[in-house]
Amino acid sequence: MKRLITRAAACLFVLSLTACTANGAGTTDTTAGTADSAATAAQTGATDEAAAAGTGNTIPPAAQMFMDEDAYVSYLNVGDYVTPGEYKGIAVTVEKTEVTEQELAYMASYYESMLVQPEEVTGRALQEGDTAQLDYSGRIKETGEVFEGGTAEGQALEIGSGNFIEGFEEGMVGMTIGETRELELRFPDSYPNNPDLAGVDVIFTVTLNGILTFPELQDSHVEALGIEGVTTIEEFRTYLQEGLEEDAEAETKANVQRAVIEKAIGNATYADALPERLVERYVFMLESSAEVQAGNQGMTKDALVEQTMAYEGFTGTVDAFIRERAEAQVKELLLLEAVARAEDLMPTEEELTNGMATALEQTGFETVEEYETAYGVKLNESLRDNLMAVATGNFLAEQAKVTYE
Repeated sequence: MKRLITRAAACLFVLSLTACTANGAGTTDTTAGTADSAATAAQTGATDEAAAAGTGNTIPPAAQMFMDEDAYVSYLNVGDYVTPGEYKGIAVTVEKTEVTEQELAYMASYYESMLVQPEEVTGRALQEGDTAQLDYSGRIKETGEVFEGGTAEGQALEIGSGNFIEGFEEGMVGMTIGETRELELRFPDSYPNNPDLAGVDVIFTVTLNGILTFPELQDSHVEALGIEGVTTIEEFRTYLQEGLEEDAEAETKANVQRAVIEKAIGNATYADALPERLVERYVFMLESSAEVQAGNQGMTKDALVEQTMAYEGFTGTVDAFIRERAEAQVKELLLLEAVARAEDLMPTEEELTNGMATALEQTGFETVEEYETAYGVKLNESLRDNLMAVATGNFLAEQAKVTYE
């Protein structure tokens, strides 16, 4: 069984138009902006370009086919477009991600709660420590007005958790399934969640629909997971801690790589014009990812991109924004390619062959031609870009002079 996910690393279009990828160890790689769906599939087991953008499982239509050599950096004379400046021994200061005791305790509690199945309770009243299944509706006592956020159905509430205002959970103790009670309560004098309710007298009408209890976690629950070498609760908690620490280390590495690459880009000199066909491919990739993610969220592509634009203070058009992002990614790709050629960091034929086989297996295509028709990109070249970018990013980070905050 693979290691459980501990610290999620999502790539949201609303915050970033760069694609997500990962290195062979399964950690997020900061050279992500240079990779497309083929590379992501080969490296992480993602099934399509939508997954490369962290968006879902629908393959975007190949509205444009990028089979010509001008769309790929390996065929270009990169010296015509970029002259690297200093890229070895770059000094950067980054935040080192640490695992806190609070985070570890939370994750242990979260995962352990999923290992035991709740048991329905009948034949007795609700008591502290039970999880109540309830409906409730709150209204202001003086006016009878139902206030916003005060009504819910099908809620689960652990009695004694303190998640609701004082008196709510205590007032439910002793209720039987199917019973309805009115709880006359008062919101705290300081209530940041909704200052309008601070110090207000309210009445909650509460119906108890069911009672659940969670058995105490046993070693047998852990053993049933089938994780090699993990058969006890203590071993499971150690397993979780190691996973969190691996994630933290990967996050720190990603911070270093991103900082170093950004400085290396700033040290480079670029030609006035970038390779147009390569830029067009990146525009296509970003638009395809946006279409898929927007569809998954029930939005239009433009509406989704406009959220990102507003967040970043971009005042131009959607097309201009995507074009700007595509050009930034192409600049990064060109620099990484120039460094890779200078430092002999190109992927081997064996790596490319294995990567393409993995991409086909993960995406379910029988042939390279089927894959390329679906995605509109050359599998070998896009995989090559990704492997090159990962290797070069690692090289730059290893050469850097890093100070941790």
